[in-house]
Amino acid sequence: MPAILGLEAWIERHPGTLQTCGADIPEILGISGPSSVDHCTRALHETISVAVRGVDLLIEEVFLERFGERPRHHGDIFIALSLIQELPPERGFIEAAVNLPLLGIGAWRVALRLAPGLALKISLIPHASQFNETEEQIWKDASPELARWLVPVIDIAHDGRWILMNEVDRIDMSVAGTGQLISCAIAAIESLDPDLCASVDLSDYNFGLSDGKVVLLDYGND
Repeated sequence: MPAILGLEAWIERHPGTLQTCGADIPEILGISGPSSVDHCTRALHETISVAVRGVDLLIEEVFLERFGERPRHHGDIFIALSLIQELPPERGFIEAAVNLPLLGIGAWRVALRLAPGLALKISLIPHASQFNETEEQIWKDASPELARWLVPVIDIAHDGRWILMNEVDRIDMSVAGTGQLISCAIAAIESLDPDLCASVDLSDYNFGLSDGKVVLLDYGND
């Protein structure tokens, strides 16, 4: 069964991440001198915390702007989520709130680029961790054959609020034969785990390319 690598081990395997984050580490951690893998790990964890707080603040702000008061219960948060999903991506509201590049937004989670090659998914609803935890469990339980078709899970928060996964390349559906590749991926997943295939979104946009291989991006939402 696949293992959860962990952020620190991922950084060790991707030394370019340390170089990319190196300039920001002294400011984030308030330290001086050469940066280490441990420093980079701590800095990225702090960046995640800032992004989570940014998501929560954005939910409050969009609701406050529309209704003149802060959200007080889950129903208000659901309304705020619908307002966030209506924000034009090109205006950069979400990116400004979390201070990270936006990869995509769904019904319950937002996907951000934490570092080159590393995607951060944050639950838009505080204390709603089931989608991230489902994704983690599916990855941990997957056979090696099934894992080949899934984006790997790298790390997850103790409370499940966020999850880290490999960032993959989007598929260009205008390229000849792309649809056939996705159809082959769906057929393989269905043969290996029919229940998973029946419970996830198998639309074209939910597939990407990892090292030239077609993989399923989001398998935590049903």
